[in-house]
Amino acid sequence: MILILYLATINSMISEKLPADVKMANTSKDLIISLSMSFISNLAAKANTICSEHNKKTIIAEHVFEAMHSAK
Repeated sequence: MILILYLATINSMISEKLPADVKMANTSKDLIISLSMSFISNLAAKANTICSEHNKKTIIAEHVFEAMHSAK
């Protein structure tokens, strides 16, 4: 179910951003979806680590921003 949500969301975002006269190959869409899922998984893992380092049990926006900043 979650994978379908990712697929639908990312496909929708791609469709919104492309001009009406441009089409994207399915393999390109699959690659973008795969990379997006990897990015989100890595970001969530880093945010979870930061949350644990701060002795917290709930990931908050600050943890996510710190994880994004550390990814630079």
